[in-house]
Amino acid sequence: TSKFLDGIAYPSLHYGFDFGSHPAAPNMGLHDPGRAALLRRDFQELAQHGIHSVRLNVFTDGRAGILFDFPTGRRPIGIDQKAIVALQNVLAAAKDNNIQLNLVMLDHTFAEKLENFSEDGKTYDKQGHGDVLSNPQLRRDLFDNVLLPFLRAIGKNDNVLSVELINEPEALVQGWSTDTKMV
Repeated sequence: TSKFLDGIAYPSLHYGFDFGSHPAAPNMGLHDPGRAALLRRDFQELAQHGIHSVRLNVFTDGRAGILFDFPTGRRPIGIDQKAIVALQNVLAAAKDNNIQLNLVMLDHTFAEKLENFSEDGKTYDKQGHGDVLSNPQLRRDLFDNVLLPFLRAIGKNDNVLSVELINEPEALVQGWSTDTKMV
């Protein structure tokens, strides 16, 4: 017999800001007690409805949580400690509600063309980290300085069922098409 995992893909409370801090939204992350309380409430409601598996995005397009050596380069140099606090809050809420997590580290938008967004009259960068995935040294830096420390922070947590590197990686494949003959 085969078994399927029943669960949901949890929408971000605020896409790109849930894990870590950003000058445009310093209190939007799950490190913030009020935001963490919203997640906890959602997990409680999911559990009450029999949902015990949740897919959750972590660093999405790279606008928060990953520290880069700006303004001189694009090298990932570490993790914002508020991302670790957010992780601890997520893990505690998952444990308290018997939720199994599938953590998705990056979104395919991480590698898309650099774009700007405005918040409170200021302009910030988002996305635009394709070089981190295509350059072997920057990719190694991402692994050594961000992904590996984050995985170590997770440890052997019983509520983490799986970790995915990237959401919808097919969107990054050159020549990818929605033509059903190619899929």
